[in-house]
Amino acid sequence: MSRCRIVFAAAATLLSGAAVAQDLPSYGRSQGYAASPTPQFQGLYAGGSLGLGFGEAGPNNSQGFLAGAQVGFNFTADRLVLGVEADVMLTGINAKSYTYTFTQKWLGSGRLRLGYVMNSLMIYGTGGIAGSTMSFSNFGGLSESNSLAGWVAGAGAEMFVTQNISVRGEYLYYSLGQAKFVSLSGPVFATTATNLIRVGANYKF
Repeated sequence: MSRCRIVFAAAATLLSGAAVAQDLPSYGRSQGYAASPTPQFQGLYAGGSLGLGFGEAGPNNSQGFLAGAQVGFNFTADRLVLGVEADVMLTGINAKSYTYTFTQKWLGSGRLRLGYVMNSLMIYGTGGIAGSTMSFSNFGGLSESNSLAGWVAGAGAEMFVTQNISVRGEYLYYSLGQAKFVSLSGPVFATTATNLIRVGANYKF
């Protein structure tokens, strides 16, 4: 009889200890879920970028630096991000020959972005409409500017480094169509295509 009492007492002690342990707060145990990373990208953001542009303007190669700003808004669903973004950059991209110079004064776009999030890093593709202004000047003193319109597509990666600040790297290709200019030797046609590599930072509001 005494052994039965000892066994029952030990069992009761163990059960009561387990019940108390379940009621205690857990500091090291997993809670059985992980917060989705995408809410960090949800919402309005704005920032600035610096980049290098190179490509073609007419028959000559073009290159130069750019600086500008962007603003956008992201919608999130699980690990997917769908966003809209507009940007404008002042550029020093130009193409020179012995007799004339083409210069892109600015470069802008309105794009969609589709991304996939891994922790705080998003990999994304982007595309939309683009515009620019190209100026033409030659040794005879003639100068003219024309607007260009076309499309842009590219890809990039963006990562949060604080709760509200993210950094990004991006490649974009701009196809901006053809413009006609007047020179002393007759009309000059310039088809413009620009590759852009840029880095930037955003602040999420």
